[in-house]
Amino acid sequence: QAPPAQVEFDGGSTTPAPAGILIPFLMSLLAGLSTGLGGLVVLCMGRSPTPAAMAFILALAGGVMISCSVLEFFLPAITGEGASLVTVGMWSALGAGCFFGLSRLLPEAEADDMLPGTATMKTDGATKRRKWRLALVMMVVLTLHNFPEGLAVAVSAMQSPHLGVVVMVAIAIHNIPEGIAIAVPLYASTGNKGQALLMTLLSGFSEPLGAMVALVFLRHSISEQILENVLCFVAGIMTTVAVWELFPEAHRQGEPLAMVAGGVVGFLVMHVTVAYV
Repeated sequence: QAPPAQVEFDGGSTTPAPAGILIPFLMSLLAGLSTGLGGLVVLCMGRSPTPAAMAFILALAGGVMISCSVLEFFLPAITGEGASLVTVGMWSALGAGCFFGLSRLLPEAEADDMLPGTATMKTDGATKRRKWRLALVMMVVLTLHNFPEGLAVAVSAMQSPHLGVVVMVAIAIHNIPEGIAIAVPLYASTGNKGQALLMTLLSGFSEPLGAMVALVFLRHSISEQILENVLCFVAGIMTTVAVWELFPEAHRQGEPLAMVAGGVVGFLVMHVTVAYV
């Protein structure tokens, strides 16, 4: 994905023509729908994901989110022209604080429900509460994450169709494992494949929504710095979720090899995306 600092903004004052809106919007829609492609994995699953599958998928999502934050959000903001470590740190810390605030609104599994040192719960209800909470966390966070990515796709496509395609493909590739990370915990907690797939698709729709905001309302007022600040805010949320929620939950599954494999694959997905797309 092209770093936000490379996107140029048009300072004109004319209203975009419908044709000028349609192509960027469709690009962001395709990128968002790839989240649903990840959700299709639940159709291939049995009654409930195994602990090994959960450990792999959660670590995969954590690897993607951390490497995406570092390679595509933090580094471009730090190394770009006029970069400020203080500004990047401030917006990232705000994102982390936002996550902790949101997490207090979500249901918690009781600590007494856990058996120390194992991946099992005393009751099936406690297991489902944990998975349901994790699914809600992932859906909220990745919905917030997809919104500024929609902005990035739209702005890139307005400047250059080729740049728009590059950004769209890069975002679509890493949206697939993020869709998996939403759908699998949802399916594990509800047992409903249709609901898991629907909620995953809804999360992806925040991407074209972000594009429409950029195209209709912010086309001539958004700046490089504003977009970078928003992306650093989202990166702060994503990094905190990976460290605070995803990797610890993957560890609780009691499948260390699957966890390590998922994390490695997640990092590789983003490295390949940045290097070759």
